[in-house]
Amino acid sequence: MTPRDVVTAAAVVVGLLANGCAPTRAEIASPVGDEAQSRLGHAVAWRGADPQKDRAVDDAVQRLLAAPLDVDGAVAVALVRHPSVQVALAMTGLAQADVVDAGLLANPRIGLAARAAIEGETIGGVDVDIDVVQPRLALVFRAQR
Repeated sequence: MTPRDVVTAAAVVVGLLANGCAPTRAEIASPVGDEAQSRLGHAVAWRGADPQKDRAVDDAVQRLLAAPLDVDGAVAVALVRHPSVQVALAMTGLAQADVVDAGLLANPRIGLAARAAIEGETIGGVDVDIDVVQPRLALVFRAQR
């Protein structure tokens, strides 16, 4: 196995391990939407992530607004259209990002060095060093973060 193969394999492993570490927007909003549904009896929609879902929500709001609004209809429209609700959902996303960030380790440093002994026109030998450095304090204080 050549040094290039080792570096490529390490990059693939790191990429696979990093994949899926952060939750999606739907995973963040789902518990909030479920709680709002159970407490208020209405869904909450975090807008801006999926244009198709946003169009479906807009269509539902237009159907509600086409008829005279009752209290339930006004609450349903407010939960999907009011800027304060959208800001609260965005703040939930930021808080979730902080939680994820606190649980992640600091990025390791990867170093690659190659030295060759050259004698005239020929290469006498090649010495390759690959270093992966992970700060130990990041490992120690991870639980406290």
